[in-house]
Amino acid sequence: MTAATNATEPAIGNKTNTLKWDFLDIVFLSNAIAAALGRNKTYAPTRTQQERDKNGETLRRDLSSAMVELAAKYKVPVSEAEHRANLSALGKRVTEKCGSFLEGEHLRRGAAQKAFNLYLKFLWCACRIPTPPHCTIDSTVIGKLPSECQNCAWTQIDSEEEYLKIIEAARQVAGSEPLAEWELREAMDVMRRGIR
Repeated sequence: MTAATNATEPAIGNKTNTLKWDFLDIVFLSNAIAAALGRNKTYAPTRTQQERDKNGETLRRDLSSAMVELAAKYKVPVSEAEHRANLSALGKRVTEKCGSFLEGEHLRRGAAQKAFNLYLKFLWCACRIPTPPHCTIDSTVIGKLPSECQNCAWTQIDSEEEYLKIIEAARQVAGSEPLAEWELREAMDVMRRGIR
């Protein structure tokens, strides 16, 4: 991905700043995708390592391309309904291109939301977009929710209904704080404890 193809290009147009943004954008994309796919049974069984490697490369390329395209819409505030539609579009687009080698022949909502919401979080923290409407749903967030939600694994979320149930529970815990801000604070608390 380059700034030329990414609608979240740097505000200052000199070559060094463009290279800096290109670098950060690639780091944001690769980290978000790795976080979404790393602990997830994403791929259907294959016969060879070469086939697995090729499928992984194809999925990462198509997922990052779709995420960059959809993230361009977030230069202005995006409504909850628009965000949900974008998550659905991401899953549909990746499934159309990669479904033949994905577990269950589709990209699960849990993996799609994790990759895209985390990418949006990185863009937001880098002051590239306004506050996103949702937060990343992962084990940190689920661990903060009421007990009836804690037996859900984000990797197994496979429908919009399951996803929205977790989002609503997170909203109840966050109270008046925007979800993205609440999740950032909670994630930072966990990260700080891990390095101290």
